[in-house]
Amino acid sequence: MPKIFGDNMILQQEIGAPIWGWADPGEKVLVSGSWGNQKSVVTGNDGSWKIFLNTPSHGGPYSLTVKGNNRIQFSNVLIGEVWLCAGQSNMGWRLTSTIGGQEESKSADYPEIRIFRSERAHNHEPQMDVNAEWKVCNPESAGTCSAVTYYFAKKLHEELGIPVGVVLQPYAGTPIEGWMPGDIQLSDSRTRQIVEEMDSESNSYDLAKARKQLERATKLWKSGKRRGEPKLRTPSNWGHQYPGNIFNDMIHPV
Repeated sequence: MPKIFGDNMILQQEIGAPIWGWADPGEKVLVSGSWGNQKSVVTGNDGSWKIFLNTPSHGGPYSLTVKGNNRIQFSNVLIGEVWLCAGQSNMGWRLTSTIGGQEESKSADYPEIRIFRSERAHNHEPQMDVNAEWKVCNPESAGTCSAVTYYFAKKLHEELGIPVGVVLQPYAGTPIEGWMPGDIQLSDSRTRQIVEEMDSESNSYDLAKARKQLERATKLWKSGKRRGEPKLRTPSNWGHQYPGNIFNDMIHPV
């Protein structure tokens, strides 16, 4: 199962909630919620599977069980509202770094608010998972949550009186093109030009040459003749500015 499913998670209320994972080809997978709904599926040749499990109105805690050749059970699962909070530094700025944020985090004891904050990542190919886990909102997890996301979740929770889950995906200094699927942007002439220029530059990329340059720069850095630890220069179309690359590694997996 991908990490978006775990203990302390929140599922969206009153929908067919998408649940997915991987198994052996042809394996039968049964997904059941302790609120009384279940659904089964038989995997295809690639072993992937996905079902839509009906959820009730807000409530919990429940458990979610996934059973195939093995058995996985998630506990302390709530049903409520789930929101995706994605963006650059203003979406990622931590609560404790804002005016009054340290005081706010000390009293942030909200067991029905759950936070899933991903590490920033990008890739030129769609990825299947992210580095994150669901956490109950307490002074520690609230402090590392972004201020925008925390106050948004708190407002919804207090005004609606229901559990709120936030999937936080921040990546500083990023253009919107990186957050959207690459293929849907190519009808835009400006974006297509950027893609063509980056692809053209990357066609001449020489990994062996780049590694030699890194080796020389590292020697200068270690000898004190260069500031800042050098990094391997990679092709432009591998970078986080390239259309679709943040989507591939942060949005696609969830």
